[in-house]
Amino acid sequence: MTTLAAYEGILFECFKRSGELPWVMPIVKRGRNRLGYGMQFCPQCLATDEKPYYRRLWRLSCMVICPVHGCYLHDCCPECGASVTFHQGDYGMKLLPFENVIRKCKKCGLDRGAAPAMTYYGDSETRLAAFQRSIADVLRTSWALEPGAPVTSHIMSIAYFSGLHDLVKALCSKSRTGRLREGCARALGMDLADEAPELAGAFDGFRLKERRVILKLAAWLLESWPERLVTLANEYGVTSSYFISYKKQPAYWYQSAMELYLDASHYHPSEDEIRACRSFLKASGLLVSKNNIQRWLGRYYVDKRRYIKPTASQ
Repeated sequence: MTTLAAYEGILFECFKRSGELPWVMPIVKRGRNRLGYGMQFCPQCLATDEKPYYRRLWRLSCMVICPVHGCYLHDCCPECGASVTFHQGDYGMKLLPFENVIRKCKKCGLDRGAAPAMTYYGDSETRLAAFQRSIADVLRTSWALEPGAPVTSHIMSIAYFSGLHDLVKALCSKSRTGRLREGCARALGMDLADEAPELAGAFDGFRLKERRVILKLAAWLLESWPERLVTLANEYGVTSSYFISYKKQPAYWYQSAMELYLDASHYHPSEDEIRACRSFLKASGLLVSKNNIQRWLGRYYVDKRRYIKPTASQ
């Protein structure tokens, strides 16, 4: 099956035929014209296919490197810059002799299988390539290694991708979490002004150039999760509330890291702690009141002593 519905329960909870889906790049149609860059391709895959076809994997925003050939994907025609619309290559050719044009650009006629293969160099690119292969494995097996956990700890793919999407969303944010981009780039020796000047926005709608940079940063953070993120978040004053949205339940591996290391909210004692404190105060002959319980549990309380009027002897 080559439709995106095959990713239901793997990449997202429920497939829908219209509207946004996490990790799926928008096509942006206007009549027959495609204004978006929602399809990518690997020239080496198309060149070596006995019968060329476009992989379902190429529709995903989390993929920028071919896991088979290790080269960067193209999200447009490298010759004319047109979006990839392989189904339109034979428009207007009904009366002409049959020709398999699935590899050809409808605008300039370039054979996509003959397009240059963009290779990568450097440590950050090597890390990204390994990250891309691991993503392809997760999509294939529906299981992933839990970030920051022992290598024997696995989680379901839908939880992995949910947390990863929240992470890249934070790195693309226009809010305070966007400050982390500079910290990650500095650690990797990257110049964001040269690589991709505009990185604030919706990750799934980015072109390949921007997604490549964000995924490099995410791969570096996950390599030592959550230590690297916590260090940068403390440096830039970003607390857990900036990472976690109230609109949906985050993945546990992502949420637990934020709440454990970056939660700056007031401590909320459990019911068991409150009952234990009440029993202690009663057994010790001390005043059992809400204010006193708050005091003994380290919460905010009112010091009643300052309201006692001093006597003449004082």
